[in-house]
Amino acid sequence: MYEAKPIPRTRTALLYQCAWLVDADASYDDLTITKTATLTAPQGKFITLTVDGVGRALRPGHYVGDVRLSLSDGCYMPPHGLMHANEIARWLHTAVSVRDGRLVPNECVPALCSGGSVADGGMDGVTIGSTEESLNGVVIAGGGSYELKNVRVELEGFADNDFLGVGAGVAVVDTASVTIRDSRFALSGVTRCAIHAGGDSRVVVENCDIENISPDSDRLGFFSWQVGFLGTNRLTQLADNATVEYRNCRMKTNGWGVCSIDGSDEGVRMLVKDTTMELSGPRAHGYGAFCIGENEVTFDHVTADVNGYPMMLMGMDGKGRANIVGGSVIRGRRFGAFVVGDDNSVFTIADSTFETGKSTLCVKGSGGTVIDVRNTVMRPGNGVLLQMMDTDEAGMNSAEFLVPVGETDTPVEGRDLTAAKAGEDVFLRLADMDVTGDIYNSTTNLRAYARGAKGTPGEFHDTLIGPVGFFDDPPADMPAPPDHRGPKNLSVTMENARVTGVISAAGQAYRDGVTRITEENRLEMSNVRQWAQAPVNNGVCVSLDGGSVWTVTGESFITALRLAPGAVLTAPAGGTLAMTVNGADTPIAPGTYAGVIRLMVFSN
Repeated sequence: MYEAKPIPRTRTALLYQCAWLVDADASYDDLTITKTATLTAPQGKFITLTVDGVGRALRPGHYVGDVRLSLSDGCYMPPHGLMHANEIARWLHTAVSVRDGRLVPNECVPALCSGGSVADGGMDGVTIGSTEESLNGVVIAGGGSYELKNVRVELEGFADNDFLGVGAGVAVVDTASVTIRDSRFALSGVTRCAIHAGGDSRVVVENCDIENISPDSDRLGFFSWQVGFLGTNRLTQLADNATVEYRNCRMKTNGWGVCSIDGSDEGVRMLVKDTTMELSGPRAHGYGAFCIGENEVTFDHVTADVNGYPMMLMGMDGKGRANIVGGSVIRGRRFGAFVVGDDNSVFTIADSTFETGKSTLCVKGSGGTVIDVRNTVMRPGNGVLLQMMDTDEAGMNSAEFLVPVGETDTPVEGRDLTAAKAGEDVFLRLADMDVTGDIYNSTTNLRAYARGAKGTPGEFHDTLIGPVGFFDDPPADMPAPPDHRGPKNLSVTMENARVTGVISAAGQAYRDGVTRITEENRLEMSNVRQWAQAPVNNGVCVSLDGGSVWTVTGESFITALRLAPGAVLTAPAGGTLAMTVNGADTPIAPGTYAGVIRLMVFSN
C-alpha cells in the first residue's frame, strides 16, 4: 500500500496512482484525478468537490474552472423516526449546518453556497447545487429559530436513508423552529426528500416550489409493493413529534408519495393549505398524503392530482384524523381516498370536489372508521362512491396474494348484520349534498390475505421496514394491532342529503384471469368490480333523516333501514320501488326495519 501524499497546492494538479491526503481546503484552476488515485481525509472529515460552485461526486475526471476541495466535519444525526428501533445514527455531509439557530462553521461547506448570505438566524438568496449522492443541503438541529428565504436547493442522485433525512434539501430535528419562504427545491434523486421534519421541530413552508423528478430506476417501491406503490421517492417526510405546514406551495413528484409520515411517536400534525400537489408519470403510483398512525393530516383548499390515492389513511388507536376541507379539489387516476388497515380514525370531508378514475372512496381491512362527508361533489369514474371490500394487503413480508376465485362466503354464527358497532364497523355520513353513485359492502369472512406465501420484510434504509399492522408476528415489544380484516357492517347515514344510486351488500371480483397478485402486477390490488347481492356477513344499515332522499336506481340489499318522517325512498322518474323484508312484501313508510331488506325497481 502506498503512503498517502499531501495534495499539491499548485493551481494545476494531477492526482495519480496513490492515496492523496486532503487535510485542508484547496483551490485549483485545473485538476485531474486519475482512476488509480484515491482521496482520503482525516477521520471524521468529509471531502467536497465543487466546480464553479456546484458539488460533484468525488470521482476520477478532469475538472476545469473554479475547482475546490473542501474539508468539513460530519454533522451528527442521532436515531429518530423508524431508526429508533435499531438505534441507527448517521454522520451527515451537509452544505450548511445550524444548531440552536447558529451556524456550525466546521460542519459547513461554503463552496457549495453561491450568492446571497448564510448567517446565524437565517440564509437569504443562496443557491446550493450538487450531484453528490446522499449530500444534504441544510441540516438544522437543536433549539432556536432559523429562516430560509429565496433559497434554491438543487440536488441529484441516490440517497440511502430518507428516514433519517439523508440527502434531504432541508432536514430539521430536535426543537428547532424553522420557516422556509419563497424558495425552490429541485431534486432529481432516488429515495431522498426535499424537506424532512423530525424530532419536536416546527416547520412552516410558505410560497415554495418543491419538486423531485427521479430518474428511471429499478427501485420502483419494491419494498412496499404490497400497498401498490410505484416510484423512487417521497417528496417530503414528517417524523417523530414534529409539526409541518405547507402554505401556498407547489409540490410535484413522480415518486410514491408527496407528503409522507413515517416513524411518528406521540402524534404529528401536517397542514397543507392553498397548495397544489401532483404525483404523476408512467412510473408513479402512490399517495398525496399518508395519514399513518396517531396523527392528523389536513388538506385545506388544496388541489391534488395524484396517480393512486390523493389521501391515504391508516390511523391507529382511534387517534388518526384525516381532513379534506375548504374547497379542495381532489383528482386521482384511481381513488380519491384510500382507507386501509385503519383502527377507529375519523375522516372529515367537507366543501370539496372529487373527480376520480375509479371509486371515490376505497375502504378495506379497517374497523371503527368514521367517514363524515358534507357538501361535497363526488364524480367517480366507475360510478362507485364507496368501495368497501375485502383486504388484499397480506403484509409487507408477503410474497403474493391469492385471489379467492369462485369461493362462497358462509355465515358466521351469531353475527348481527342489523346494526353497525362503534369501534368495529365502518360508518359513512353524507350531509347537505346531492350525489349520484353506488355504495357497496363486499367484505367476507374468507380472509384470503392469510393464504399466500411469505417472504421477508423489505430491507431498505438500513432497517426492516413496514408499519405496525403489516407484520404477522410483531416483535415482542410491539403490541399487536387490532385485526379489522374480517367481515364488516357498513352504516350509511343521510342528513339533508339526496343520494341517487345503489346502496347494497355486494359481491366482488378481480379482472378475469387474475388469480395471483405479486410485485409484478401490484396495481391489480383493490382493482375489483362489485355488484349487489344478498348479505352473508356484510350488513348494510341505512338511515335517512326527514330532509333526505334516496333514489334507488337498481336492486339493493340492506339489513337495516330507518326512515324518519319526511324522508323519501323512491325509484327514478318513470319507475316504481318495491321493498321486501325477510321475503315479505312491505309498504315503504316512515319507521325502522331490520332483516334482509330487498329493494327492487320496476319500470312503469
